[in-house]
Amino acid sequence: MIGHTQILRARVHGTTPPHVWVHVLDTKPDYWMAQDARDCIANGFRAQILVLPTESVSGLDFSILKGLVVHIQGEQYDRCMAVLSRCRQYADRVLYAPGQGGFIDTGAEHVNA
Repeated sequence: MIGHTQILRARVHGTTPPHVWVHVLDTKPDYWMAQDARDCIANGFRAQILVLPTESVSGLDFSILKGLVVHIQGEQYDRCMAVLSRCRQYADRVLYAPGQGGFIDTGAEHVNA
């Protein structure tokens, strides 16, 4: 998992991102430019986490998302749903649009999946 350390560091220093994007990757990224989450937020960019294709979702720690709104993006529906399930344990709200005609919003009264 890439990017979670920067978000944790920002939270420790008093900067909490209102939203975090979790990218569930199906291929390893060619590169990752580490960015200070506080600078990203201050400059209007989004805080993000990359879940690598070789990682077991059940072993990832999403506790840094406590109280946040999380947006999940990814191609593999089942894997994204596993990430959604894990994020939901901590996040106030999780949003995921799988592109199969549904939209999942754990903060909404009615969920269309």
